[in-house]
Parts: sequence; C-alpha cells; structure tokens
Amino acid sequence: MNVKRKERLEVWMKQLHLPSPLEKLNWGETAVWVKRDDLMHPVISGNKWRKIKSHAISFLATDKEGIISMGGPHSNHLHALGYFCFTMQIPLIARIYGWNGMFSTSTLQDLLSWDVRCEPISRQEAHDMRAWEPQEMVIENKPYYWIPEGGGGELGALAWDEWVQEMPEGWDHSENLLVVPCGTGTTIRGILDHTQNIHLCTLRAVRSAQYAWEQNPRVHWLIPIDYPSFAKPEPPLLHWMHQMSESSNMLLDPVYNGPLWYAFQHAGIRNKYQKVFLLHTGGLQGLRSQKFEH
Repeated sequence: MNVKRKERLEVWMKQLHLPSPLEKLNWGETAVWVKRDDLMHPVISGNKWRKIKSHAISFLATDKEGIISMGGPHSNHLHALGYFCFTMQIPLIARIYGWNGMFSTSTLQDLLSWDVRCEPISRQEAHDMRAWEPQEMVIENKPYYWIPEGGGGELGALAWDEWVQEMPEGWDHSENLLVVPCGTGTTIRGILDHTQNIHLCTLRAVRSAQYAWEQNPRVHWLIPIDYPSFAKPEPPLLHWMHQMSESSNMLLDPVYNGPLWYAFQHAGIRNKYQKVFLLHTGGLQGLRSQKFEH
C-alpha cells in the first residue's frame, strides 16, 4: 500500500463516529431502536462508508491510477466516494446516467468542486456496466480500479461483519426485526451473511431490481405507500417526513429511508416482534432536491 495514502487513510478513519449511536424511538409499545449510521460522518453518512471501505482498502493495495464508478445525478454513493477520493487525493471518474451534461444538481456541483471527472453515459451503458465484474479498467492507457454502482459486489458486503458486532448482545434473535432500506441490495446481503436469526423487512425502491437473496425466508417485503415511482414521493410522504424530522430531530431521505419507514408504520407488524431495529442508512442527497409540504 502506498505509504502516503495509508497515512491519509488512518487519519481519515479517525474522523468517523464509530460505533454509530443506537437510539430509542418513541413508536408505540414495541421497543424501537434506530441505528444512526447517518451520524457516522457529516458528509459520508450511513451505509456508504461501510460499502466503500473494503473497496478502498483493496484499491490502496494496488498501484492503480485512480477509481472509476457509476451512479445517477443524485447518487449518494458517488457523493460519498467523491468526497473520500478528494480528501485522499485519489483521482475519480464518475460515469453518470440520467444526465446529459446540460443541467446540474447539488450532488454534481459537489463532485465537480471535488475535482471528480464526471462523464455522462446512457441508461443502456449503465445497464451493461452493472454486469461488469473486473476490478480494473484502462482509461487513457492508465489502470483504474472499478467500484460497482452503490459500492456493491463481494467487497461491498464484507464490512457488515463489523456493523453486526456493533449491535447489542442478543439482538440477532428470531423474534426481533431489522428494517433496512434496499437499493443495490448490498447492505441486506451483507447483514444476511453475518447474522443467523433476525428477520429483515424492506421495500423495493427500484421496482425492476432483482436480488439473489430476495427469496430468503428471513426477508419480508413491504408494500409502498403513496410512492408511485422511484424518487418521486407524493405530498403525504413528504409531510410525514417533515413531522418525523420535527419530532425526532432526524432527517430522512425521500428515496430509501423515508418511504420504507412510512410503509413500515402503515404495515401494522410492529407488535409481532419483541424488538424492532431501524437502520438509518443516511444518504440524504435525494432530500436536497425536495421540498417538504407542511
């Protein structure tokens, strides 16, 4: 590993608030606890660092020029990776679908300010790239380390062993429930790999997505409420999120955590479990493009 980059990584890791707090939420008679991964870091919030970590360590063990990854114009993953690479002085190429270079978002503005090379790609190109498995790409005759969308893949699921160790003793019980957002599915995959008994419930944010673990008997799918399509929440959800932020001093995004928690509250399954845990995965980039309806 490059000595200077290793030293920077050690300094960077000291900025993280780990283990992340576990806070009790006043949601009726069943004990509900929130794992506040959104408080791990002011920029790289939630599960983003946990998925990036193993990729970053793997990259630092190579002599590759930089990192390349992909996502949409509001990508939480690219935002987190962009900031990490900027502070670590690692060149990053971000290939962005749903963007033609003719408009901007808060996420893209941050990426550009962090010297990220942003390249528009078509949705078909993004679809093809999701099937890529190589860890190396050659860009302009220089080797770059490939990180899948959302920090996915085998390495993206590894760090969840550490997350499981942060949870309280006895939490991995068949009468307990963990509520987890689902995008690329890497987080749920990692938690399933490192637990044995606890049940998980989630919401299919990307309706067309399919996951190798989705038939696991420990995983329960919720029905979306007032959420007709990806990243386009209806006013009732935004109003509920506003109420949640005021009552709990906790921000939720309108793409993953907000719709999931909203659907969970309407599902009426809380009392079936002894304890309920909610994983707040942070990722508030979608919130920057939304306005609350009071």
